Amino acid sequence: MTEKIVIGVDVGGTFTDILAFEEK
Repeated sequence: MTEKIVIGVDVGGTFTDILAFEEK
């Protein structure tokens, strides 16, 4: 699931928060 986090960071950072929530 690290790849998904990397993609979110690429987008900007807002998506990273959503992906992090899914990991939790």
